[in-house]
Amino acid sequence: MTQQFDVIVVGAGLVGAFCALSLARASDLKIAVVERAAPVPAEFPRNQRVVALGPLACNCLAEADVWRGQERHVAYPYQAMAVWDEHSDGQLDFAAVDYGLTELGHMVDSIACTRLLQQQMEQQSNITSFYQFDATALQNSRRGATLIGKQETLSGHLLVAADGAQSWARSQAGIFSQRTAFEQLAIVTRVRTQESHQDTAWQCFLSTGPVAALPLADNQSSIVWSLDKSAAEPLLNASDNEFADRLSAALGRRLGAVKLRAPRATFELNSQRAERYFNGAVVLLGDAAHSIHPLAGQGANLGFKDALQLVSLLQHSQGEALADPVTLARYQRRRKTDNEQTDWLMRALNQAFRVDVPWWQLLRGKGMNFISGTAPIKAALARHAMGIEHHQ
Repeated sequence: MTQQFDVIVVGAGLVGAFCALSLARASDLKIAVVERAAPVPAEFPRNQRVVALGPLACNCLAEADVWRGQERHVAYPYQAMAVWDEHSDGQLDFAAVDYGLTELGHMVDSIACTRLLQQQMEQQSNITSFYQFDATALQNSRRGATLIGKQETLSGHLLVAADGAQSWARSQAGIFSQRTAFEQLAIVTRVRTQESHQDTAWQCFLSTGPVAALPLADNQSSIVWSLDKSAAEPLLNASDNEFADRLSAALGRRLGAVKLRAPRATFELNSQRAERYFNGAVVLLGDAAHSIHPLAGQGANLGFKDALQLVSLLQHSQGEALADPVTLARYQRRRKTDNEQTDWLMRALNQAFRVDVPWWQLLRGKGMNFISGTAPIKAALARHAMGIEHHQ
């Protein structure tokens, strides 16, 4: 038996769950949320990797009543950013107070936040969740999409693919995605530092890749250290004490001695961009449409902006109009340029700071200091880092 819905959202992660919840609250559309995994349990291991959400995304979560008094357990506000170059005197500093804000954003435990979003979805009468859904096929046309599973079949006027960078739904919809491997690994862990992190996100650009210390509660920090694969191997094989000392040195000893508070984990760095954001009744969202280098922490912010744009275009639509190609083309036009420009910028920065030629290092430092002393350019960079540019 086929169950009928207006919209099917494939993926109940951070961005997919937010999109489904936002659309449900903004309309009376009947929505199915499909997730391959089980829902996030009440007891789950602390996440070593956090996402940096800017004011736009954080305000959206607050307006959707997601926090419900749990914000301090899920998100840690940061007031400043300090970015510098290992091989020059170049430095950029950003402070929330300079922009009339109380914080630049929050470091968010993505698993904990996803659990809160999933709990909120269960409170929406127009959302039906299907966890541990084993999809076997997707039938797609401009008239609608049908998701066939081993146990159930779901049909909708529109299917939103929010199932990540390796999106099954994107592949089934026949949308090509170009993948670029950076030949780098990111080492992630959680540490406590001797010196206060001062509610500041610290990032140093090394010739092997950037290292970032992202502030958390109890003077702990989430570490994201991106390196060439050859440089990562010795660090992964090092003892905890040796790794901690190497990390402290990479951060210029600015945070003093470092103590590990979690095991080290790794993930490969790559980017991918979909050739188009829709085909038939399937539209892509978040990492299913684009994934970028994590050096500026913009991936989740881009996904939230995708969701906001899509919801604003769909909330007053009904029936087959939900997959109107004019509407979906408008969504693609409004989001694809922003996403691809950000991807290009992250690639350019990643390459620019890996060049060891002395004259380039000198020029790079002068460029950073010029930006630091030029208020309009610095403010534009700050807005980009906070994810608060115009998102329409």
